[in-house]
Amino acid sequence: MINNFLIVGFGGMGCRHAQSLINSYSDSLVYIYEPNDDIYKQNLNLIGQSLNKNIKRLQNFNEIKSKIDFCVIATSSGPRFEILKELLNYEIPYFLVEKVVFQSNNQFQEIQKLVGDKKIYVNFVNRYFKNYTDIKQDINNHSFTMDVIGGDFGLGCNSLHYFDLFKYFGGIEPSLSKFNLSENVNGNKRGNIYKEVEGQISILGKKGSILNISSDLTRQGDVEIILKYSNKTHVINEGLSKHIQFSTDNIITEPLLIQYTSSLTASIYKDILEDNCLLPVMSDTRDIHSILFESINKSLKLKTEDICPVT
Repeated sequence: MINNFLIVGFGGMGCRHAQSLINSYSDSLVYIYEPNDDIYKQNLNLIGQSLNKNIKRLQNFNEIKSKIDFCVIATSSGPRFEILKELLNYEIPYFLVEKVVFQSNNQFQEIQKLVGDKKIYVNFVNRYFKNYTDIKQDINNHSFTMDVIGGDFGLGCNSLHYFDLFKYFGGIEPSLSKFNLSENVNGNKRGNIYKEVEGQISILGKKGSILNISSDLTRQGDVEIILKYSNKTHVINEGLSKHIQFSTDNIITEPLLIQYTSSLTASIYKDILEDNCLLPVMSDTRDIHSILFESINKSLKLKTEDICPVT
């Protein structure tokens, strides 16, 4: 099947989305919108596509001459609202966006009014990792506690991945319990317009499940997830791709099977077409974004309705 794809933002994530789609749909046309010449050229070479005749770079969206079947928006969070707002005027049925989707509840509200029958999925890829799908099935409506512990791992922007994983495991109707955050003195690698934080955020699920996420800049080592329910404990080290399961009579050590964007995006698109995509749609992530906005804005002495400066 011949498809036309649009990749908006061709940085570290955007180029990997393109790589997956190009490799799986070799006859398709891939439009790329990336204003930075150096990033565009560097990442074309990175994915080995510098001479691919099926890639067309755009200077603006009005240059699109074909119907787009699937669009991936992999920019930083700041411009994403205006980009998606513009692209909703085009006949694009399916979108995949990175987090942070938007930076305020007002932006969510405005886009939601414009969506119509278009499907906007959020790229919370943990839902595609076999270890996590197995855990979800095993939890089977038990209440659970989930602790995420890390060093300087970008608590502000990356906490959404764990919020979503908490919901996926069964932490339904999440609400903010408590937080103790301060601005990360190391700043944000994407520039001064974005802020990063350290400290702790805790949220509750409807059935008594609890998620605690903490970032301590003095801590060494990779992010670890410690998940407890019934008579089982799971310890997952993301950096080491290691998963240890403890039960009353057994210890099992296995790899954390990570699916990388460079291959996964094409599978996600296939699942979207077959109506069995595991990713949440945009509207189903508004609750966890609201939790993030409230905890960070209050910690940075901003108003609740202000733009939350995370990427």
